[in-house]
Formats: sequence, structure tokens, C-alpha cells
Amino acid sequence: TNEAAQVSVDLPEGWKYEQTEGGLSAEPAEGGFIVHFQTLQGDELNAALDEADKVLAQEVKDLKLGEVQDLEVNGMPAKVVDGTADGMEVSFGVVNTPVENLCLLVYGYGAPETVKKYQKDITFILQSLKPITK
Repeated sequence: TNEAAQVSVDLPEGWKYEQTEGGLSAEPAEGGFIVHFQTLQGDELNAALDEADKVLAQEVKDLKLGEVQDLEVNGMPAKVVDGTADGMEVSFGVVNTPVENLCLLVYGYGAPETVKKYQKDITFILQSLKPITK
């Protein structure tokens, strides 16, 4: 649960996670794939996506991205982009959280065979992302 962004996410059994400044990183026990969640200031999804691109460019090299897709994640507007970097599959997006002026950056990357292996877990994680209801 990210209290600041008022969203929660569930991780598959056996995954390990680490709290980071403003976020959370998670990976399967054997590694090879990582999912990271981090808050970003702003409500405008295009600006947040540009900021996310800068964050990701610091993590990986040779980033090549496809077309931006508009989605809705459990009632929250989102923009998602898939691509490749350093021979890995990369996916990232920004979700407009229930908190004014705060978006959630979600990105994951891993080798193509690892992404394929954990596809069900990745889908589970993304579908579990939801606003906190009080």
C-alpha cells in the first residue's frame, strides 16, 4: 500500500519486495525481472509519462519505445508504453491516483524469456493495483 498515493497493490506468493524512497521494487524469488512503483508529482498524464521516460532512461540504455496506449486501471486513468532496452523487454506507465497532483509510475523489465515465464504474475500485479477505499 502506498499511503501517499492512496493505492494498493498485491504481489504473487513468493515474490520479494523492497521499500525505496517514494516507492517499492518487487521481483520473483529467483530474480531476472523487476517491477517498480514510484510516485511522481503531477496530475497531467502526458507530463508524468515524459518524467517517467527520464527516470527509466537512467535505469536502462538503448531505450526504444512503441506507441502510448490509454488505459483504465480499476477506475484510474493510465498511459502505458512497451518497448525494449539492452535486449530486455520494458513496459512502463503512469496511473492517475486518487490523490490530487500525484501519479504513480509503474515499470518493469526483464529478459524476454523471463517476461514470458512470469506473464501471469505480471498480469496479476497490474490488475491488483487499485485505489484505497475507506
